Amino acid sequence: MKYSSPPGFTLVELLVSIAIFSIALTAVSAVYVQGQKAATNASINAELRQNARVAMDRISREIRQARVIVTELPSDEEDAVSELIFQNGHDGATTSYIRYFLDGTDLRRQSIVYTFSVEPSVYVPYNSRDIFDNSPTGSVTADELVGEFFSGLSFWGLLPLVTIDMSLTNQTHTLPLRTAVYGRNL
Repeated sequence: MKYSSPPGFTLVELLVSIAIFSIALTAVSAVYVQGQKAATNASINAELRQNARVAMDRISREIRQARVIVTELPSDEEDAVSELIFQNGHDGATTSYIRYFLDGTDLRRQSIVYTFSVEPSVYVPYNSRDIFDNSPTGSVTADELVGEFFSGLSFWGLLPLVTIDMSLTNQTHTLPLRTAVYGRNL
């Protein structure tokens, strides 16, 4: 009489198949995790670039149209200033000013008007004087968020050329940018 083994797998066959399955599952998991990291990194980089593009385009456009730069700009990068105030060149009906600055990691834009207390509805240049040699008072008429994730912002240059240097950081990703803008009306 012949002895036959019952149908099924031996212990060795079962262990080999589990080992092969484990190796394949580990490889697939590693590929999936790397794909997720790449997608996350791409998303972070795209967000930084978008924020930088919007901010740089807006600041550059407004500096090109500025009538007067109020902020005293240093001529070199070592003495760069972290905010810029200039007369709004897009606002022909009134005398208003724009201020760009960082508030933590947020890039903010303020609209400012200057008035004297005797005529608060009349906007005057920032360096005006009344008959008593008093300076006007500045009032913020609008304050808006332009962009997020900013880790640095500086301005310098020799007018009419203004250099803008900004950097954005999100997690471990940093995006530095620099441009020079020619103020056409300065």
